[in-house]
Amino acid sequence: MHAKLMALALIAAVWAAPLQAQEEERPALTLDLAYDEYFDNRPELNLQEEISLDLIDIDAIRAVLNAQRGRDILRLSLEDCVRIALEQNNDILIASYDTLGADSGIDAAKGEFDPVWQSEFNFLDAATSTSQQTRVFGNISSVETFRTTTSTGISGKLHSGTLYDLSFLVNREETTFGRFVQDYDATLRLTITQPILRGAGFHINRVRIRQAENTKKISDAQFQLTLLNAVADLVRAYWDHVGAIETLNVQHAALENADRLLEIQETRNKIGMTADIEVVQAQAGVIERQGDFFAARSRIEDAGDVLKQIMALETDARIIPLNRPGETELPPLDPDSYKESLDRSIERALELRPETKMTALEIENARLEEMRAKNEMLPQLDVTGSYNQGGRNEFFGDSLSGLADRQDDAYTIGFRFSVPIGNRTARSNHRRSQASRQAAQQRQHQTLQALTFNVGRAARSVMTNKVLVKSNEQSRLLQEVLVLAEERKAEAGVTTSFQVLQIQEQLTAAFTQEVQARIAHEKALIDLQLAEGTLLDNLGIDIAPPENDGVVGYWESILPTKESYRPHW
Repeated sequence: MHAKLMALALIAAVWAAPLQAQEEERPALTLDLAYDEYFDNRPELNLQEEISLDLIDIDAIRAVLNAQRGRDILRLSLEDCVRIALEQNNDILIASYDTLGADSGIDAAKGEFDPVWQSEFNFLDAATSTSQQTRVFGNISSVETFRTTTSTGISGKLHSGTLYDLSFLVNREETTFGRFVQDYDATLRLTITQPILRGAGFHINRVRIRQAENTKKISDAQFQLTLLNAVADLVRAYWDHVGAIETLNVQHAALENADRLLEIQETRNKIGMTADIEVVQAQAGVIERQGDFFAARSRIEDAGDVLKQIMALETDARIIPLNRPGETELPPLDPDSYKESLDRSIERALELRPETKMTALEIENARLEEMRAKNEMLPQLDVTGSYNQGGRNEFFGDSLSGLADRQDDAYTIGFRFSVPIGNRTARSNHRRSQASRQAAQQRQHQTLQALTFNVGRAARSVMTNKVLVKSNEQSRLLQEVLVLAEERKAEAGVTTSFQVLQIQEQLTAAFTQEVQARIAHEKALIDLQLAEGTLLDNLGIDIAPPENDGVVGYWESILPTKESYRPHW
């Protein structure tokens, strides 16, 4: 028991008598009264007469402790809490949506090579005045033209960089020169453009797809990292809640010890074997333990709220954890082979931690971007070619027959070359891509170094807390013996309540330190598994990122709806 509390209890007991009885005996105090003068003039006090056994009301605080609202109880094991969190934790749900977005990135990159079908219809009705020569020699003052042009075709890009355009055109024309006899012209045209330098090759044209696939893998690794951290936070919160309950049990035991001492002193006081001050001191000890018990119960509520927040569990029920410290079964860190155990943990971390995969993929994406930027610096050299075949007739069917018979036939081939003078944009982009790759490589080195340090710290923490558990357990056993001995002395009247309360307080501190050491050891084991990346496997959690099953269908995507088509007029 704190000396300050005992002093306050003693002063309260001394001055507890009615004020009217003391006003006649005590001199009036003034601000300028000297310290020595005050104590020289202070009246003699009889502590036995001044102390009242009713000075401290124990029952009032005990009533507050026993007043609890009726609430439902949820008895949950660690596995139950993990299962609930996996279904409802907000961080995990948000990370799952990010993986779905990464899936869409792959489809968007592949969409660059989707063919495009296009059709066009035009109608021309024109009357044009002729030249002087036409009017004189042809006796035609104006030319009227009626032309209907229809074209349809498909165009796109191949993974090799080849651009293609296949189209079918039909012209229907009536003019003054043809005496308004309809004339059909059907043409089938194929145009090919093949890059030779810039934009040529499968590797260059598939860069965006490969980057999107790597981004998807990074997103999956980020999901695993979020899952790791969320589960680790949950398990830590679970053990904090367990620790708060164990601490409450310690405070309850301390209160029972103080109650037992009070019972001893009250019994001795009734038979005249001890002074009232011993009873008052024992009562003060009970009051202090009651306050500690109340504070410990409040901390349980706080720890439970944190646990429910991580699980996103909206309930007012109290959570009663079923697991207790010491149940975790893991390969121990042997002090005699600590270096070998640490090396194995580091190897597991470098293999299993999501950051290892993420940094490697970031370097790969930066390398792909550098390759693409290097290709963009090259001159543009393309081979172009086209082939046309068609047919013409006043009847549409005969024009198609002419198309099949190659009535009209033509092809072209050529080269197109261009090079930017200075080429500063492409050179700057290439330099920036080089810097991005170098930065990614440096981040990988930094990440691997951090993973190594984290494993080392976690392993040392496990070893330290393991020793502290044993040490605090021995200390608690010793304090239990001392409390028992001191209580026997109190029963024999050879010690005071103050001394017994001090020994009991030391036992409570030893119990609390043991509980904290056991909880810290459990949390250190979690930190080590988190640092190694083995936490999910040890808990039997195998959750893959969700599949993107909400993709809009093709016809649904191209058909207008009320939401997608909103005229502005």
